[in-house]
Amino acid sequence: MMENKELKYLTGLNRVKNRYESGYFFVEGKRLVESAISNNANIKNIYATESFLEENNSLKDLIEKKNYTINTILRKQLEKISFTKNPSGIGALCKISEYSLDSSKNNKWLYLDEISDPGNLGTLLRSAAYFNFTNIALSKNCVDPYNPKVVRSAMGAHFKIELYLKVELNNFQNNYCVFGADQNGDNYKDIQYPKNLILVLGNEAHGLSKKTVASLDNIISIKKTGFGESLNVGSAGSIIMSHLSEI
Repeated sequence: MMENKELKYLTGLNRVKNRYESGYFFVEGKRLVESAISNNANIKNIYATESFLEENNSLKDLIEKKNYTINTILRKQLEKISFTKNPSGIGALCKISEYSLDSSKNNKWLYLDEISDPGNLGTLLRSAAYFNFTNIALSKNCVDPYNPKVVRSAMGAHFKIELYLKVELNNFQNNYCVFGADQNGDNYKDIQYPKNLILVLGNEAHGLSKKTVASLDNIISIKKTGFGESLNVGSAGSIIMSHLSEI
């Protein structure tokens, strides 16, 4: 049974301040824990109920093979730690990876300008990993990428990408052609893209800030062919990244 001190610590990781002071975030659910293990994430501890372990022998064997520590935990304790209403029975404490910004290390970057919705950010991280945009810079005032809702919707993408927080867009201007997505831009399919580029996506409600627009080399958009006022940033970003991944 987990001691109250550790229970309090894990419960506190739902607050951004506690995550960065400790340097850890919590992932929960079988698929996310499997993803963390398969991608060799820096896992400090794994927590699981006895019933979960009994029903998932193959995962238990994998955890033991990788020499991770399994802490058995009561169902009621897991429910206090969990950020979901019906936790599956397993979670893991993972280290937040830190990287030194080197804006010349990759030929394609994704830059997120004040994305505020956790679901949208999670979708963008998941799509970025899928389309091999593995270096992602976030501006100030973005929702925290280790927010539990972001982690859950990113579906393991955190273990395949590099995240850089509170980055100014001008860090990239000397090495990259900067493309911002907006409804009033040129059709993204009609552009000749250079090898080194950075895709900038703006806030859901306000779009790209004036400061950001001033730093762009080009504005691109997805032309509507059917019904609807606009696409949300998660959908739009995924479509454009799919196109750029083939360049």
